[in-house]
Amino acid sequence: MNYKSIIVTALFSITLGLSSCGNKSGKPTSSSNSIEFMEIPIEGNVNSFGEKLEQRGYYCNGDDTLSNQIGYDGIYLNKTVMIVLTYDQGTRAINRVRTWFKKDMPSAASLLNEYTEKYGKCEMKAEYGNVYYTWKVDGGYIGVVTDNSSFLAIDYSNKELEY
Repeated sequence: MNYKSIIVTALFSITLGLSSCGNKSGKPTSSSNSIEFMEIPIEGNVNSFGEKLEQRGYYCNGDDTLSNQIGYDGIYLNKTVMIVLTYDQGTRAINRVRTWFKKDMPSAASLLNEYTEKYGKCEMKAEYGNVYYTWKVDGGYIGVVTDNSSFLAIDYSNKELEY
């Protein structure tokens, strides 16, 4: 089995793990105006978005003003995660939510399969040992990043993802 086959197989396994994404249907949502994460629109002030995460049981682990990111820890898809909110330095407007799975990751292959069924064909790019998958959806972009073994991240963004 070659490297590409291994990556595709593993990434298809992730899709099933995402089937409980914060909404009643268990899938990531987007509206015509703004993409959502856990039914929270990715728009407005990052602090307001963070307060909504805290209401769902996440706790803030710090604001890194040098990189314009705020981290939150909690449980997502029944897995321990760190959620990183990225924002504009001047306005503090949120523009991306990245979910980093810590030790226990959902199957990348299942996740990719689910997203491809829901959103259609994705763009794929392999670089520096990582594989990046991106879907254009109503109101923004969804991305999956993995190295197929040690980490998995899911991005939800109201701007084009730059991998």
